Amino acid sequence: MKKYQILIRLIKYLLFIGVLILILNIAFSFFTINYSNSFPVGLYFNRNFKDIERGKLYIFCPEYNEYMKFAEQNGFWLGLDKSCGRTPKYLKKALGLPYDKVIIKDNGVYINGQLILNTEIILKNKAYNKDIEFILEADEYFMLSDYNKYSYDSRYFGIVSKNQIKKEVRLIINL
Repeated sequence: MKKYQILIRLIKYLLFIGVLILILNIAFSFFTINYSNSFPVGLYFNRNFKDIERGKLYIFCPEYNEYMKFAEQNGFWLGLDKSCGRTPKYLKKALGLPYDKVIIKDNGVYINGQLILNTEIILKNKAYNKDIEFILEADEYFMLSDYNKYSYDSRYFGIVSKNQIKKEVRLIINL
């Protein structure tokens, strides 16, 4: 009888833990905690989006390429959860939209002739190409931080495709 009671108690505990994990997983799928310096540290609300709009914040999973490998090797991701497979999720603003003209100069990124604040080139790595100019194609986005000039963003790793963008986010609480 005692073994039966222990087994029942164990099943109850496992069931409780399973339900708790399920609830936390659902709850946290609606929220993101940003602890990078690209935007204010805080709690952000995740939501689905219909269209990607200029100036809104999005979470995306960049492709792991030579520029992401550079970031990894230089410690840009220390302590970050690589929840996109080989890269962490990135939180940036969609500032370059399809068919926009993008110019990258030492003093910053220009979108359709307008200089974006805090986008001067700080990191001169192999990803950086001085004075390059291009037009974004359909479903291509230039994701930047205009909050912190030290952000590792599209200035360095390039264009993000629409299918890499996962959620729109909005700041709820600054921490």
